[in-house]
Amino acid sequence: MDWAALHGGGRRRRVPLPTYPFERARYWVDARVPRAAAAEPPAEAAAPRRAPRPAVMTDYVAPAGDLQLKVAEVWEELLGIEGIGAYDDFLELGGHSLLGIRLLGRLREHFRIELAPDALYTAPTVAEMAALIEAVLLAEIEALSDDELLELT
Repeated sequence: MDWAALHGGGRRRRVPLPTYPFERARYWVDARVPRAAAAEPPAEAAAPRRAPRPAVMTDYVAPAGDLQLKVAEVWEELLGIEGIGAYDDFLELGGHSLLGIRLLGRLREHFRIELAPDALYTAPTVAEMAALIEAVLLAEIEALSDDELLELT
């Protein structure tokens, strides 16, 4: 390729392009606090600011029950959105595959269960995810022996 003939001796410039198509905003999960700031008591314990619920195709329905509330809380924390409803879709709220992996990891830690990697695609709403978690927990309880059940109680 004859680059000199292509550009005709003209000046070229570099155009910056976005590195990732879903890169809208950056959220720090565990920000490190400098030692001097950690020694001082905080003036006010402020919760991280969350964006309002975006316009989605489903109407807001409040999560019902403790399980749905906890799942919605984890979604709100990771997505940075306030007021996620029971039937809001993870992908429609701006979730993507990498965030989905982190979400499943948090749910595994909290409920101490194993979720399949495709769980978010088979249960994309808070209500469906809570039902899936409940089914996994019930299956684990049913698999316990009588002695193991007595130890738990």
